[in-house]
Amino acid sequence: MHLLLESPSEKGQFTNYFLAFNVPDEIKNQPGNGYAHICIVVDDIVEYSAYLDAAGVPFRKRLTEGVMRNIAFVLDPDGYSVELIERRK
Repeated sequence: MHLLLESPSEKGQFTNYFLAFNVPDEIKNQPGNGYAHICIVVDDIVEYSAYLDAAGVPFRKRLTEGVMRNIAFVLDPDGYSVELIERRK
């Protein structure tokens, strides 16, 4: 396993660690398992989430859900997760 990036939260409540490792073929690229997702950086995550919600895009995790209130997950048409994070200012 390799550490690709360490990203502490602004308030110091947690740290995101971005890791890479070999994933067994039987769990790779299956909807809902978290391995097969991409992340999109947006300028204003609240505004973009509202835009996607109004367009009828299904959410896996909204900004108001869970502990991490600065990320959201939507589902693509095939059921794969797309993570949304806000660009650092």
